[in-house]
Amino acid sequence: MIVRTIQNVKILLMTGRIMKSDRLFYLDCARAVAILLIIIAHYNDHIKTTVSSGLMFFDPKIASAIGISLFIILSGASLFVSSKNNFDILTFYKKRFFSIFPLFYTTYLFWFLMLTILFNEYPFPPDRNPLSFIFTMLGLDGFLLYKIKTYYLLGEWFLGLIIIMYILFPAIRYLFKKNRMITIIVSIIISFLTYYFYNLDMAIIRFPPVEYSNS
Repeated sequence: MIVRTIQNVKILLMTGRIMKSDRLFYLDCARAVAILLIIIAHYNDHIKTTVSSGLMFFDPKIASAIGISLFIILSGASLFVSSKNNFDILTFYKKRFFSIFPLFYTTYLFWFLMLTILFNEYPFPPDRNPLSFIFTMLGLDGFLLYKIKTYYLLGEWFLGLIIIMYILFPAIRYLFKKNRMITIIVSIIISFLTYYFYNLDMAIIRFPPVEYSNS
């Protein structure tokens, strides 16, 4: 559980980066609160399943929902502020790639070697399709695990969600700058329609349009 929490915090930190010169202190403080809520959610979930639900601070689902939603909102705000004046789509994607994937690949390899060499445990069942490793290379293995047997080890669904949102951000930014009011109205409509008519197998909190609408 401790290893899982540390991995999640690493993902949150590396996906929440913006350039040092563009940092806003109040956004960093709020992001710290969001990360703390997510840590508490993992702690409460662990206590609930292994010790006693009476020792929990509060329902882990509440802490997780608030923490994740707050973090997504703050990440979107940070990206918009940092790209408000000068925005180049190729530079944006390049920065996002180097802020996520080198650390993800390194941590993935380290954890795989730890499991296989130190613990003598091969982490993947033989029914995995080698082609599904492409989802690991794309950082989407945890996001798609609910539907596809991937080579997932770390990052959970959140990393895939962040990557998808980064891919869509330039289009959302363009629409927001083009007509802010229409973009907000469409986002509200998407939120209501998704809430009342959502019927996919994927948990609703993992559905990228929901997170975009909430942010």
